Amino acid sequence: MKNNEIKDRVTLVRKALKLSGRKFAIQLGYNPATLSTIENGLSAVTDRLIASICAKFNVNEDWLRTGKGDMFLPRETAQADEADVVTDFLQSVIDDLSEKNRAIVLRVIRNLKRQNFFEENPEQGFD
Repeated sequence: MKNNEIKDRVTLVRKALKLSGRKFAIQLGYNPATLSTIENGLSAVTDRLIASICAKFNVNEDWLRTGKGDMFLPRETAQADEADVVTDFLQSVIDDLSEKNRAIVLRVIRNLKRQNFFEENPEQGFD
């Protein structure tokens, strides 16, 4: 699959959601300039970006990668697959960290869990 076709589908998702490039990037945790270079074909679409788009916006990963199927997943499928998408995304982020930063992230997550942060603030869990 050619990367430029994927970048075109990234743009289609953004437009379907009626988001500016800036708002789309920020919601995904990306710098708007970085996402702009991806949409313009100057940078590659990464697995991390694909995982982020699918998890955040209920996008069908098969459609995003290949163009096959529907752009968005049905609600039931999205909820069933959400844990896997989040796990894959977190793993890709963790893989990019140094050992020292991995230990810090793990410590922060454990502290948040211990304080029941995620249960008391579910809307903040993955933004």
